Amino acid sequence: MNQQEKVAALPQSNIAFTSPEFRQFSPDPALGKAKAAFRANYLTAYYGAAYISPDNARNIHVFDGSIWEYLETERVEYDAACMLDASGVDYDPTEVTNIIKVMRQRNPRMGLAPEHLISFKNGVLDTQQNIFRHKSPFDWLTTQNGIIWGETIPGENLPTHAPNFYKWLSFVRYDSEEREEAILAALYMVLMCRHNWEMFFCLTGTGGSGKSVMQRICTMLAGEHNMAAIDIDGICGDFGLEHLLGKRLFLASETPAKWPKKAIRIVKAITGGDAVMVNRKGEKVVSVIIRSILTFTGNTPFDFGTIDSGLERRAINFGFWKAVPDSMKDDQLTAKIAAELPVVIRYLLARFPVADTAKQALIRQRDGAEAKQVKYEGSPLERFLSSLEIDPYASLSGRNGMQWNAPGRNGSGHIRFERQFVHHAYLSFCDYEGIKPALDMRELRSAINFRFGADLRTGKGTGGRRLINLRVRDDAEYLPCSDKDSGNVINFSG
Repeated sequence: MNQQEKVAALPQSNIAFTSPEFRQFSPDPALGKAKAAFRANYLTAYYGAAYISPDNARNIHVFDGSIWEYLETERVEYDAACMLDASGVDYDPTEVTNIIKVMRQRNPRMGLAPEHLISFKNGVLDTQQNIFRHKSPFDWLTTQNGIIWGETIPGENLPTHAPNFYKWLSFVRYDSEEREEAILAALYMVLMCRHNWEMFFCLTGTGGSGKSVMQRICTMLAGEHNMAAIDIDGICGDFGLEHLLGKRLFLASETPAKWPKKAIRIVKAITGGDAVMVNRKGEKVVSVIIRSILTFTGNTPFDFGTIDSGLERRAINFGFWKAVPDSMKDDQLTAKIAAELPVVIRYLLARFPVADTAKQALIRQRDGAEAKQVKYEGSPLERFLSSLEIDPYASLSGRNGMQWNAPGRNGSGHIRFERQFVHHAYLSFCDYEGIKPALDMRELRSAINFRFGADLRTGKGTGGRRLINLRVRDDAEYLPCSDKDSGNVINFSG
């Protein structure tokens, strides 16, 4: 075995540690009449060190010599039952659950893992001090990426020492240095688990274009065992979040374009660092902050409903529009990239020596032309808002300016005035797109205020009606004609 493949030795500490392969129960007659507290101490001693997560979930974590492994309740119940069986104790289910309750109440609480540490299979990389060292239980690491860290190769570079990763990157960068930097920044965010950046990734576009490879690379950087597959509808279920506890990367494949409102609220809460309610089978509902990175993949750009939901500014869109030619396809590509991961990781750390550099690259991607094009194609609301513009000539007096709607006239009848009333324009847009109007007047007004911000001005016109300095663009496809003098009256057959 190569020296770099050996798991680093555990430094001395005052935290007890029992290697999993050496854990065993010895018969103890005292367990028969013992109270739950004594039994909880006995089970804790079996694990060596059993600490409790510092959040409301109060999950049990056991140090295995490398990380603090999260033990699901079913696993602890099984171990508690085995402990009692080993001593020939007759028990009922309540006695087993009482042992776990005591452990959660009295066992020590864990600390939080520092953000500057990256946990590998054979040690921990301290990016703050730029050293690779042995792991310590006081690092409070709950995951490791499963990658064996090795020494830097002299003259190391991607084309020579990570040719398969470089091949994929060269294809999906689309001859854009900014896009390449954003893709690398996204991988850096996953590697460092920068959940506090309040961002998530949307990978959309044609099949066979490199999206799934990016997902696999993200999984390898986070660690296969640290990834949880999710479904945009599944997370809305009663127990949809239970299996996400303790994971650092969530991947959603084949995500539909339209998202349920509940899913939008959940994703917004997770990415914003807010607590979410997690319903666990057989246990009470708890409020937990889930510290993970979310990535959604689909063939069609996503529609979040409204642009002012708070989710829009957190979505980092990557469009994958070019299918990989058959001559370039390699079924073993991800396996080959896996062997190159240490080189890729060192490159990412060298590319972004200051974490904020990666964050700013993602912000530029979020606000760039590519993201705007993705949102335009995926969101009907985005397309409608793009048909409006600020009118620099609107005096906002008399009838010079648009109105939100006409009293007693909602535009659903035989006549519409698209250039005069915003709601009329929206209804004609929906007719043109062949969709049902999804927004009421309040939601539409909120979206327009959010889009145009301080540039949107209001005034009072004839009869005290509220005017706004908007106009419909002449190239709006839902208009019957672009002649401003036509009165913009649409006569529908009655």
